[in-house]
Amino acid sequence: MDLLDYMFPVVERPVAVNNWPEQLSATENQNTANQYKVIVREDTNEIISVVRDSYKLVPNAELINRMSEELDGLGMTSYIDESHSFVDNHRMRLQITFPEITLKDNESEIALSLFLHNSYDMSESVRLFFGAIRHVCSNGMVFGRILTKYFARHTKRFSVGDLQKNLETVCEQLPLVQDRITMLASQPVTEELRNRVRREVGVRMAALIFGAGPKNQWEAFNQGTNLISHAIDQNRRARFQVALGRAFTL
Repeated sequence: MDLLDYMFPVVERPVAVNNWPEQLSATENQNTANQYKVIVREDTNEIISVVRDSYKLVPNAELINRMSEELDGLGMTSYIDESHSFVDNHRMRLQITFPEITLKDNESEIALSLFLHNSYDMSESVRLFFGAIRHVCSNGMVFGRILTKYFARHTKRFSVGDLQKNLETVCEQLPLVQDRITMLASQPVTEELRNRVRREVGVRMAALIFGAGPKNQWEAFNQGTNLISHAIDQNRRARFQVALGRAFTL
């Protein structure tokens, strides 16, 4: 996986407004729209978005370099995981998996993952989520309710935070996740759960999840993660993974 694909150069440029009824070559027919600026991909000169002047650009390269420095200082095994990572001009999601930090169920081990999000079109903030990946089938999941998460708006000063401290907190919370997994595996599928899942991921996906006839709530959750991981495009998975985690209180 080539991280250079994620680190393309971006720049801010002023927005110019044409005040004349016909196009003129002279620059005096243009006024700068002071409340806005343009985010441009510098290597291709593509316009990515028009944003308010208060928007603070956080390049993917800056995020990834900071995260790499933090990971290098942890002293534990981690790697960039392609299974739920993606990038386009507007957004990126980078999955970092820690194969030595695991949860378990009756099927296999589930490795802890960190998901790093960024956007250049104001569709989301800089975000760090913790979740997991089942490598037997590449099912990805987000534990946004139980595990720590980090948000940074593009209108405020950005800090990646203390990754080591966050990981320590996550490791302390993992027994809660493990207990929740055990409890879900012992609980039958209820109408209340069906309604929560419908509200969070939609009627169509809920029908596919429960149409498979899961024997318990954990099977239903895994059916959902399997659908999201294999039937939903990578650039749309995060929203469904977070929503499914909410439905199952994970």
